[in-house]
Amino acid sequence: MRFRRRTPLYLAAFLLLVAGATTIVAKKSPPIERRARALGSKLIGRLPYVSWGELSLAIIPSELRGELRYTENNIRQVNRGESPCSVLWKTPRGLYWGRLADRYPLAVALTYREIDNRYLRGPLAIRRGDVVLDGGSHLGTFTRFALEQGAGLVVAFEPDPETMVCFRRNFEEEIHARQVIPIESALWSKAGDSLIFEDSADSLDSAIQRDSVKRSGAARTVRVSTITIDEAVRLLHLNRVDFIKLNIEGAEREALKGALGTIARFRPKMKVSLEHLPDDPWVVPQTVLEAVPSYRVSTQLLKQSFFYCYW
Repeated sequence: MRFRRRTPLYLAAFLLLVAGATTIVAKKSPPIERRARALGSKLIGRLPYVSWGELSLAIIPSELRGELRYTENNIRQVNRGESPCSVLWKTPRGLYWGRLADRYPLAVALTYREIDNRYLRGPLAIRRGDVVLDGGSHLGTFTRFALEQGAGLVVAFEPDPETMVCFRRNFEEEIHARQVIPIESALWSKAGDSLIFEDSADSLDSAIQRDSVKRSGAARTVRVSTITIDEAVRLLHLNRVDFIKLNIEGAEREALKGALGTIARFRPKMKVSLEHLPDDPWVVPQTVLEAVPSYRVSTQLLKQSFFYCYW
């Protein structure tokens, strides 16, 4: 009986040791750093929506790295085009026009898509006729996944003008049929203009300018317009939103602030990245749960740094 009473204490001590050990090597491994932050956050009470049992799975090495190598090795150039979409990439999940620098970020996006194939099921599934918002659409891997799952409409937000040219080329027929609506704006908490930094070696490595996500030595800067999800829903006269995906390089919390009306009104399922800012694992979910406390949360992919919730 005494041992049972002390079990939570032993578990907390064990996780604290693991967190300390992983922190030592965290600088050399961002995935380990994220796991260490998650463990430390739970110990100080900042992850109430994650059980101790679920959190313990975060120390298990992720399968993401192996899958990423497989995906990248199976991406090939098959044609050349005009700038900015200078390369047609052949992938295990179809053809995508993009830039020469898009090979690695395309591999990352396709790896996440394979994870979606396994985990966006049951209550998290995209269903036939759903209206889906794709925040950070890049070349359209998630947009294509949503359409294949039966989505009736995908609204895709991509602020980079060059990437949006390629996205439009990849979904020319679907855009014409009004199955896909591209919006060349960054999702944020308010409308206006902001600077977006982009590393030319990785078209996904971009972020709205703010102190916590500034990057030094950026190859170029592009001024883009910002829009809120609530405003986009109003302008498009959407009478439903069923799924929201956000992977927007540190702007997730701001985008959620600009989506609180939509979240409260439609109760969409959500997949939101938690990997970009150190306090994302508790700030991002808290923003959602404050809007709809009755949301159910799935943390089975905590080690992959995504937050899932469903109604």
